Amino acid sequence: MNRISQIALLTMLLLSGCVQDDEQTNKNDVKANADGISSFGFSKNINGQVLKDINSDPKIVEVNLTAQVSEIEYQTDVTSVIWSYNGMVPGPVINANVGDTLIVNFTNKLPESTTVHWHGVELPANMDGSFIAQKAIQPGKQFTYKFKLLRASTFWYHPHMRGNEQIELGLQGMLVVHDPDEDIALELPKKEHHWVIDDVLLGHRGRLVEVGDPEDPAERAKVQVNGREGNRLLINGLVNPEMEWPIGEPQRIRVVNTANTRFMRLSIPDHTLYRIGGDAGLLQAPITTESIQRIKIPQEYLDDMDDMDMQCMNMDNGMDMGMNGGMTMNDGRISDPDLSKGIFLTPGERADFIVVPHGYVGETLNVQWHDYRRGRHNTCIDKDTGEVIMEMMSGDGQQAPITIATITLVQAGTDNADVNPDYQPPALLRATEKTVVTNAPIIPVIFGHEEPDANGDVHFFVTMLNNKGIAFKDVTAEMAPRVNVNDTRIIEIKNTVMGDHNFHIHGFMFQLIETEYVDLDEPENNKIVPAPRIELKDTIHIPRIPSMDEGRSWSITRLAIHFGDEGREGQIFASGKEPTETTSGGWLYHCHILEHGDQGMASFLQVF
Repeated sequence: MNRISQIALLTMLLLSGCVQDDEQTNKNDVKANADGISSFGFSKNINGQVLKDINSDPKIVEVNLTAQVSEIEYQTDVTSVIWSYNGMVPGPVINANVGDTLIVNFTNKLPESTTVHWHGVELPANMDGSFIAQKAIQPGKQFTYKFKLLRASTFWYHPHMRGNEQIELGLQGMLVVHDPDEDIALELPKKEHHWVIDDVLLGHRGRLVEVGDPEDPAERAKVQVNGREGNRLLINGLVNPEMEWPIGEPQRIRVVNTANTRFMRLSIPDHTLYRIGGDAGLLQAPITTESIQRIKIPQEYLDDMDDMDMQCMNMDNGMDMGMNGGMTMNDGRISDPDLSKGIFLTPGERADFIVVPHGYVGETLNVQWHDYRRGRHNTCIDKDTGEVIMEMMSGDGQQAPITIATITLVQAGTDNADVNPDYQPPALLRATEKTVVTNAPIIPVIFGHEEPDANGDVHFFVTMLNNKGIAFKDVTAEMAPRVNVNDTRIIEIKNTVMGDHNFHIHGFMFQLIETEYVDLDEPENNKIVPAPRIELKDTIHIPRIPSMDEGRSWSITRLAIHFGDEGREGQIFASGKEPTETTSGGWLYHCHILEHGDQGMASFLQVF
């Protein structure tokens, strides 16, 4: 890999070892100078650098964005080669207002082709940035993205070619589309934070572990089925950054989970979080969430462990290990698995929440990540047959909480008019019309995977034909769903495996209708859970099967989706699998656990 002259250095103080703990700190805020090279500066504001608007038209935001090779110090004096946007990891924040036209002059200075996908944005098909929406942008080439911003929300941008590697190397950034009038009318907090939350996998010397699939078949299968999960958690590229918040001043946080695979559960002990927004911007009404507590391991977890074969415990690859390669740490307790507690984000999802800090001057608050049992697997080689064995990981969901940011409480100034210790968000935020799906046809999506092959490769799919899973590379236009502009459909996602996934569709928003759990052997597991609220989303959690028996149980997530083209009339037509210079292939949908999507858990939808 060639290095370019612009080098981004981020000094981080990391604790050596496999698992991050509460003593790790980093006080360096990342800034960019006029040459685009990151520089150091101590700051209590960790928000990323905002990309400069070079267009004088007040209704146009025009920016220059470059993907390039850079360097980073995740550990002092230990350099890792990474890929960055404009020399920063994460990339610079793009700020705009709803109704603006966004123009992005993109230059590829990487050693391989790439694209820029605008995750969650409703835009013309040929501006979407997927590898079937446009021709690949070759090294040294440029491409201009231009589209109108139709919705105020938090979005993000990232490549859509070899995404599991290019995103892991650092290509990710936040796009924030504001509605100033709406924020003022609702009297939302003025203090706004932008958090890009990610993880990175470092070796024992503090250097980024090489991206891509391991050569060892058992390790290869483990990475593919679990996804690449890092051992250092980052907020805006920083390990456990420090911030100062005035006591009683409401803080608004926009957050995006850009990790390859890690599910993010966020909590601040003894503090109520008010979630006011998600993928599509403000919700109809705020959601009050309490902090996540530690509880005794539920009996069902212990029962499931009793049902596991645990063959890999006794194989050459060692003991059953917890996430991050370290031993599971649970002291007999786990984080409460109730997902109504704290903020829960699968990869690609966004949240917008408010917290009012309370306590005494000098007190520290910890922003914590909490584990979640999502169906991680262990793998090993069978000594007798040489086959790769894949089984459930016994410590899944049982790691102790990790502090990912430290907040010091300070006294608010006497002239601080924003202090309001009793603040609660308005009861009504943004009206959302329910999508009516009476008699709407169903688009079936089947989430599944095969057993590892001799090389350790796990083949994923979302399409089935004649009872056989079809990976993305083999999906044809004849197999892909077809709809017309202004059609309404129900997307029915059947998860057939013991791992959680998520579902992301490009270019459109959907609403959750319900989730059904089916167990042919244990009827007490059968239930239908209606959607708790009307909410537009583009990425959503897909729960695993309700038992330990694949083939005898499954979950079904039903989504309502309308293929309207308001604001982009005549520009959502998309068909086939190959783009031209002016027309787009179909709209992608896939699991956003990046290793799953890149291993075939994807398909596309055609709009005529």
